[in-house]
Amino acid sequence: MQKLFTEGLRGEAQKEDITLKWDKVKLGSLAEMGIVEFQNGFPCGQWNELGVGIPQLRPFNVTDFGRIDLTQIKSIETNKSVEKYKLKQNDIVFNNTNSEELVGKTALWQNGDGYVLSNHMTIIRIKDDTSINSTYLANFLHKKWFDGHYKMVCRRHVNQASVSIERLKDMDLPYPPIDVQNEIAKSIISIDKKFEFANAKHKTLQVLFKSMLHHLMTGQIRVKDLKIF
Repeated sequence: MQKLFTEGLRGEAQKEDITLKWDKVKLGSLAEMGIVEFQNGFPCGQWNELGVGIPQLRPFNVTDFGRIDLTQIKSIETNKSVEKYKLKQNDIVFNNTNSEELVGKTALWQNGDGYVLSNHMTIIRIKDDTSINSTYLANFLHKKWFDGHYKMVCRRHVNQASVSIERLKDMDLPYPPIDVQNEIAKSIISIDKKFEFANAKHKTLQVLFKSMLHHLMTGQIRVKDLKIF
């Protein structure tokens, strides 16, 4: 990520922390131009784990790798309108309130309609995909979490920290042409697929190890009979 967002795909000459051919803009300026928009989540504390009502995404649903994890979902029941809080495909989910270590985790939403966000999260919606690539922006924002940026700029509360929309808008964004953004996004997607394959293989080997260990400890397999590849 560090190389992609500073050197690009071709290792070009740099000025400061980006290549000479790229511009740098404030995220807020993209909002002023109508390229992106920001929306905070839905402030509802009444939730259940029975799947009754509307599924609500919460900070723990964003992983350290900047991906969505739906293995645990809470739902809310409300009579209030939630239309403006509903996630759309390719929305960017930003964790605006959490501990100092976790605030700022970001992910790209690609799980369809019907979900809302908690008010501890912010929707960043791309309004003009000819100007900014959602995968590019989501991964850049999450890289800033890895860099510790949000921990430095967050506002501290009791046991929590927050990054407001205004502070988010003040962030500098490397802004290459859209074709370069698209290329970088394709590289990120390719890396993701390799990671998922390696992770699945790792889990399979863990299961195999436990099974082999059980067979060895119970005498069902002898060490001399093992074939090590």
